[in-house]
Amino acid sequence: MKRVDILSKIRENYEFVVEIGAGPAPYHRTNVIVDKYPFDNFERCANIQAVAPVIKADAACLPFREKSIDLLFISQVVEHLPDPILFLKEAKRVAKDIYIETPSPVREVIFGWSFHRWVIRIEGNKWIFHKNDLAQLCSSHFHNEKDIFFIEYTANNFDKFNNYYYGPVSSLEFEMSPATALGYLTETNQEKTDFPSSIIDVPYVDKIRALLYLLIKNIIPIGIKFTIKKVGFAIKRSEYRNITNFEDVSKGRLMCVFCKKPMNDIDVMCACGVATKRVNSILSFDADDYTKS
Repeated sequence: MKRVDILSKIRENYEFVVEIGAGPAPYHRTNVIVDKYPFDNFERCANIQAVAPVIKADAACLPFREKSIDLLFISQVVEHLPDPILFLKEAKRVAKDIYIETPSPVREVIFGWSFHRWVIRIEGNKWIFHKNDLAQLCSSHFHNEKDIFFIEYTANNFDKFNNYYYGPVSSLEFEMSPATALGYLTETNQEKTDFPSSIIDVPYVDKIRALLYLLIKNIIPIGIKFTIKKVGFAIKRSEYRNITNFEDVSKGRLMCVFCKKPMNDIDVMCACGVATKRVNSILSFDADDYTKS
């Protein structure tokens, strides 16, 4: 199953969609992008694509009122967070529905991101977090690998390499495991299997279909592929909405992250005495920007 097939299951009638950590590939229906590190690409592959207003805030302390977010979208971010439990509590406070996506343990082992704090597995609606102590056994090999068969395999089997959940945030559970990732995987993956006849078992019609598919895919230069994807994203975005003013799209939904009271105007000092700051022209609701000297 491809990621696009999974995302197609998300309802079309959400009025207010907030995305945390959008990066270079945001969800096309996002109204507001939240990022604690909007100017730092250390833990993402490229700059944020600002298709919606970007604000600076902590995922565990969002500047939104209770149940003011119709859909909270967070993809490939939770594994980076210092405290996922605090995030879940905050998500349950501010959002009605959630789409959440993380790498699966298999994908973590293959790619070995050193800055991921957690390796995550799921049991029903429960997401279990193991502290990431995995060694980068393959180093950067699979990050740099451009083998078309490997790329297509991972793209077409998104559900095998990722965890995901879409539905009411109230049904989602997180649990911190006492076992580290290495301890858990070592204990559960003891079975050794050989596959001497696996390629023989693949029907010839499937082999031919795969070869033809890869041949056609490689006729089109990669630059043209990216251009087609960008045009497709722009069309999707234009069909939905294109509000670029944060004040308009968030009106009646904001909350002061310090006193936890409704904030009606970001340009007026809150009753608790805090005035909203801008960091490099981006509105900041991040407490770190208010406490640092």
